[in-house]
Amino acid sequence: MTSRGIAGARVLELGGYLAGPFATLILANLGANVIKVESLRGDEIRHLGPPTGFAVNRGKRSLSLDLKTARGKQLFERLLRSSDVVIQNLTRRATRDLGITYEECRSIEPTIVYCHITAFGPGPRAEAGGTNPLIEALVGTMAASTRDGETPTRMGASYFDQMAGALAAIGVLTALAKEDNSKASKYVEVGLFETGVFLSAGSIVEQQITGMNPERSIGSSNMAYESLQASDGRWIFCGAVSEALWRKFCQAMDLTEFITNPDFATRKKLEEKAAYVKERIRERCASMPSSEMLTRLRNYGVPCAPVNDYAAVLREEQLSVPRKLVDLHVGSRMLATPGFPITSGLSNVDLGPEVPALGEHSMEIVQSLGYDTDEVLELVRLGVMRLPTRASPILTQADDEVAPRR
Repeated sequence: MTSRGIAGARVLELGGYLAGPFATLILANLGANVIKVESLRGDEIRHLGPPTGFAVNRGKRSLSLDLKTARGKQLFERLLRSSDVVIQNLTRRATRDLGITYEECRSIEPTIVYCHITAFGPGPRAEAGGTNPLIEALVGTMAASTRDGETPTRMGASYFDQMAGALAAIGVLTALAKEDNSKASKYVEVGLFETGVFLSAGSIVEQQITGMNPERSIGSSNMAYESLQASDGRWIFCGAVSEALWRKFCQAMDLTEFITNPDFATRKKLEEKAAYVKERIRERCASMPSSEMLTRLRNYGVPCAPVNDYAAVLREEQLSVPRKLVDLHVGSRMLATPGFPITSGLSNVDLGPEVPALGEHSMEIVQSLGYDTDEVLELVRLGVMRLPTRASPILTQADDEVAPRR
């Protein structure tokens, strides 16, 4: 086992969906050897439709194992003794039921770094489960992004899941860098709820000061800090967040009345006439095509960007640099997927275009622990393990029926 860092370290991932797998995806990109320990059914994300969501598991090896059986638990313990890190995002109850708590894992391998991503950290709701949209509802972001009269809806991607995974990876890297073997240095816990509150800190503080949801407040600095529609129907997000950028915006869009007319000279006066100011801005933007609007704003140094759909994202010239997009093999197609965003010598790992089929690497992993082929096949026959039936990250009902029923 290594104490030098993540490169070459063996990481065991248990759980599924997104937060845990996102943490191990980061570690895999930094050189870790990640083994995805799945049930015989597999990570539930395999059953949720198109396999593109499973791309977070690129570069990992899959071991399909029933931890509820005595022999499955015995195999896992042997694997644990040759590992450096365990990352899991199961509920606390499931963790106890499977016998894979930190205390139990540490009794088997005292130097293990153990990371548990939970829905809620220590506190009254510690035993509760939770998903990304539920956390969005609890921490205020769902309400803040909903206009009056609209039904509150979730944000696009599961950002809190992914940030919790990123924080977990940071915690693991920190624990690996420490030389002592104390419990405090080797146990890492990240709460999804606590992550959401942490990311919402600025808005929470501002609400206490103003008494308003910050996203709904109006001020001179955000008169042009929003999406604006051009004459061709395209939306452009304008980033005039400061007083200086507000003045540049007015110059770029020939709205100099707002910086020369004394009636609009102060923040307070702008706020008093906010409805009129915003209407004039909308009229001006609607009078020119998006290309002209972008050119004008960029010439004056005002941050701006077209509001892209995902198809347009792939056409962005910023992604033309090698490794910013990498290949992902999905069915019979090779698709583009974002590469790892850290650009340094730490991130030159090629994870390849494939995601693992359920149990794809079970044979090689178990044989590396000293089991021979006959022993492996016996474990499969007993329903302790599962070997792959086809090279696909997504399961069909027929695949589910392959696993022995006990």
